[in-house]
Amino acid sequence: MTLLAEYRYRVAHRDEEFARLRRALALGATIATDVSQRQIAEALGVTQPAVGQRLKFGPELEDIHPEVLLEAA
Repeated sequence: MTLLAEYRYRVAHRDEEFARLRRALALGATIATDVSQRQIAEALGVTQPAVGQRLKFGPELEDIHPEVLLEAA
């Protein structure tokens, strides 16, 4: 892999990770406003179990360095 290709791969991977963190943060914030998983699912056009699966990521946010969370936000 060339240096440029490796750089592009790393940037794409970082962007995917940031997008995943943003979704988790947004979902956690929505839950904090007392909106039910069913209501969130309806608004997003997904199933309630899909929302529940996303929420399982929430506890892992505590393990992520705050600077990374701020950069993702």
